[in-house]
Amino acid sequence: MFKRILVTMDDSKTAKLALKKAIELAREQKAKLRIVHVVNYTTHAVGGEGINIDALRESMQKSAEHLLKKSAELAEKKKVKTEKKLIEFSAVIGTVSDEIIEDAKKWRASLIVIGTHGRRGMKRLILGSTAEEVLRKTTIPILLFRSKQDD
Repeated sequence: MFKRILVTMDDSKTAKLALKKAIELAREQKAKLRIVHVVNYTTHAVGGEGINIDALRESMQKSAEHLLKKSAELAEKKKVKTEKKLIEFSAVIGTVSDEIIEDAKKWRASLIVIGTHGRRGMKRLILGSTAEEVLRKTTIPILLFRSKQDD
């Protein structure tokens, strides 16, 4: 039985599906739900002259907070105890998956729920897979969801 379910959230179809399923599971298990969104400013800060990094950060933060708020509202409508967490980092070393795993450990998650795009071949090699990295690096049970059509 799962008592603490951590679900990762971005604005993709697969993440929305994972959130929906995590809410259902948390409700059935009477578990706490933690909705996590990770922003790596380093990947967005690469640019040329004229880019206002502070404005970019502020915009990304507002967007992430809005996404988390809407996600938490969905869970709360289903009477699921919910908390949300925005993880912000600016690191060349380290990955989104490392941040997810670290947060899951600190929060003592009994399950991690992630949406995955199901990329194969060159797309997977080039774009990588956060879900795959989390799966390889953690001992916490993971539940992966893939939408019928990739984003």
